[in-house]
Amino acid sequence: MSLVSRFTVTPLLYACVALLATIVALAMYAAVLKAEGHYAQATAATATAERDTARIERDAWKTRATEMTAANAAYGQVVTALKAELAAAQGESRRIDAASQRAVAAAQADARDADRTLAKFAAQFQTQSRKPRCAQVMTELETACPAFSGY
Repeated sequence: MSLVSRFTVTPLLYACVALLATIVALAMYAAVLKAEGHYAQATAATATAERDTARIERDAWKTRATEMTAANAAYGQVVTALKAELAAAQGESRRIDAASQRAVAAAQADARDADRTLAKFAAQFQTQSRKPRCAQVMTELETACPAFSGY
């Protein structure tokens, strides 16, 4: 090996090896960047899908909240109507109760009056039936109509 080749070929070989190593390193770096790019695209697609899912879910909850608000409003109207019906029914019940108490009091008063009248009639009948003329008419009445006997 000559001195010229030793100072020219050997450094050129080292330079070629260094260039080759640089090319391999750059190729590996490009492969890593490409993989990171694919990962970033997949992550972006996943994030987009999750965002769309969250929007759909949000819209579903908004719809459900609107439905529940409407149901609560309808429930409020029904409760108000039922409270009014309950108040009317309670008023009617009080009115009927008062009327029934008045009717019972009137019936009891009528019963007392009937008892007094019966007692008066019974006392008068006892007194009058002992008189001879009345006893004779009662006997004739029983003979004429047997339905009046036994009293």
